[in-house]
Amino acid sequence: MTAAELREDAAGAPIDPDYPVTPVPRSARRGVVSISVVLIGFTVFAPTLMAGASIGAAFPFSEFLAVLAVGSVVLGAYVAAIGFLGARTGLTTVVMSRYTFGTAGSKAVSLLLGGTQIGWYGVAVGSIGKMTALAFGWESAWAPALVMIAVSVLMMLTALYGYEGMYWVSLISTPLILILAFWITGLALTEVGGVSGLFDIAPTTTLSWAAAVTTVVGTFASAGTQAANWTRFARRGRDAVIACAMGFVIGNGLMVFFGAVSALAFGEGDFTTLLLGMGMIGWGLFFLFGNLWKSNADAAYAFGVAGAEIASSTRKGALHHRRGRDRHGARPHRRREPHRGLPQPAGRAHPAAGRGADRRLDRTLARRAAGAGGADGEGAVAGARAIRGRVRGGVGIERVRARDRSAEWDRGGDGDGVVVRGAKRQGLRSRG
Repeated sequence: MTAAELREDAAGAPIDPDYPVTPVPRSARRGVVSISVVLIGFTVFAPTLMAGASIGAAFPFSEFLAVLAVGSVVLGAYVAAIGFLGARTGLTTVVMSRYTFGTAGSKAVSLLLGGTQIGWYGVAVGSIGKMTALAFGWESAWAPALVMIAVSVLMMLTALYGYEGMYWVSLISTPLILILAFWITGLALTEVGGVSGLFDIAPTTTLSWAAAVTTVVGTFASAGTQAANWTRFARRGRDAVIACAMGFVIGNGLMVFFGAVSALAFGEGDFTTLLLGMGMIGWGLFFLFGNLWKSNADAAYAFGVAGAEIASSTRKGALHHRRGRDRHGARPHRRREPHRGLPQPAGRAHPAAGRGADRRLDRTLARRAAGAGGADGEGAVAGARAIRGRVRGGVGIERVRARDRSAEWDRGGDGDGVVVRGAKRQGLRSRG
């Protein structure tokens, strides 16, 4: 399925500013800072601390740093490649899978990738309920269940609001969480006598290099596969690569590092448990909730776009917009339904669609044909209509991109060599 066919399938559908199954237009693209904020917010994820704790206890600190560097580079390179493709195509990971597995096969990919995100979503919501009950000493099962329902609804609403919602949640909460994490790491360094004290700590468990690197990569291997869900909003492929490095190398690497240092100093890698143990219940719940809110919103968003691909829906959520209006209440522009054989840009009718356009095309082709071959006016018009009929019939049509944003119909049939210019941004070439 081509990008043009995806745009055709979206004809007449309500506008979803997240474009779950269609390419993100240039007008909706974002800069590298915006994409980096979302991806860092995604990867600053509390359960990653525990992965760092398990690795840090198994190696001397200098060797742990080497393991972390190798694992982060492998993960970052893998995710950056996917992110680059997302930026260049403007498509989500699951929609891009149609080019590899076909339309039917992509449904299985959507189920697999969407399903893994739902699994993490459930684990995170359960952790919030459990830790909140522990912090306040609740013994009833209903209280944490109500907390889980409430935070789950909030996370889903954030995902339903789309990229904009995830951006603002990440922009506000991530800096605060990182400040708290650096503060705890500073306390850990004080506990062990500074950075030099970390290098003096002997390992207490054993773990192979392969297992350790796999653990670092595995912290975000599944979610990283879906990096294109966010990098498709990047203006350039280079921006997507930089944002992926910021999120999956630096952001994820810091969480592994924080968990290792905390485990070496305090014997506990989970910051929430540490904060609660220090009596800082408010900060502990803030770290837990703020951290998992943004990560779970991203997971729900990934599941939403996967579901949209399965249903071939142009909206990731049934309640995202009122039918026929965008999020601001305005009616979206609707294009005329073109011939199925013609690739169409989103929200714009092809210049050859409509009777008036046909007549203008006939006259232009007739002038070119008469000037080139000396045919009389009637014969030129007849020849022009035949050429136009072949173009409108979809014979050998392919998309043409021109730097001057003009369209061409080259070799409109039987060696006529007729060229028509003037249709902005989209062109077709009929090979006869």
